[in-house]
Amino acid sequence: MARILYVEDDLSLNFVTQDQLEKRDYTVVSCVNGIQGLEVFKKEVFDLCVLDVMLPEMDGFEACRRIKSDALIAHIPVIFMTGLHASEDIVRGFDAGGIDYVTKPIDVQGLVARIGAQLTNSRIANGARQALDTLGQYSLSVDLNGKILWSTPNTHNLMNSSGATPDWIADTLP
Repeated sequence: MARILYVEDDLSLNFVTQDQLEKRDYTVVSCVNGIQGLEVFKKEVFDLCVLDVMLPEMDGFEACRRIKSDALIAHIPVIFMTGLHASEDIVRGFDAGGIDYVTKPIDVQGLVARIGAQLTNSRIANGARQALDTLGQYSLSVDLNGKILWSTPNTHNLMNSSGATPDWIADTLP
């Protein structure tokens, strides 16, 4: 089943949520701060990350930005959970790359349902990306600033080897 990185410094919430997720056959790895979460995230393979915002050492917004800036793990969905309810905080979460935002106190059953939905969506998107990779298609995805977020291996190789790749594209290749 799915592997979830759960980053939460409130140990009682951590225990309750991890218990509920494991009852649904998810494998859960828990961390208590943003730096530890990033280190684990880069060493192991996860399908989803649940990330508290208000963490010691590095807040969840910064941790998410770092996840999304790493081409190898940027595709993994991040769900924020936090006591921050203001609209500007919710916007910051989505701007940082979060796919969902849950406010505390956490409805654990609701969080588990959101995790299931996001895992389903992620599997569909990853399947499409893998199909393009496997079929040898030439495709890429860019953000509004022209930064390449993802490219198929053929596109990546073509742009790197053609010599015709503009510097602004070569600098953004994953």
